[in-house]
Amino acid sequence: MQPAPSVRTRLLLQLGGGALALLAAAWVFGVIAHDVVSGAPLTVLDAELAQWLHRHATPPLTARDAVDLEGVAGILSELTGRTVRRVVADDDEWVSGLIGHGVPEAQATMLLGMFLASRRGEFATTDPALEDLIGREPTPVRDVLEGVTQ
Repeated sequence: MQPAPSVRTRLLLQLGGGALALLAAAWVFGVIAHDVVSGAPLTVLDAELAQWLHRHATPPLTARDAVDLEGVAGILSELTGRTVRRVVADDDEWVSGLIGHGVPEAQATMLLGMFLASRRGEFATTDPALEDLIGREPTPVRDVLEGVTQ
């Protein structure tokens, strides 16, 4: 009997498989998008491939609980005894502020993209896959914040 693969090996396999799946998905969806744009009829094969890729997507590697920035502000308020508020800045103002503090424009825009995705709820999904992968519960946000505020 062979020993179980290490967490590092499993993660690398997950990442490798994810990269291959992303390349395949990009090709499939590129072909489908080309068909749609050119007015060509979509085939049953197009639909079957798209559905298969969707069913076999890499699970989200998240903690058990999704904590948004409002939640982080609440936890920080409790831990510090001071009111910490979440303030939403205008997107352009926020990017300009980052650039003004030396962040390159490409990275500032990428970070904005993460906030835009968050607003759409794309980080609200939770899944036990990370816990299964690392063999323990991920460190809760509260514990991390306790460590940096004491």
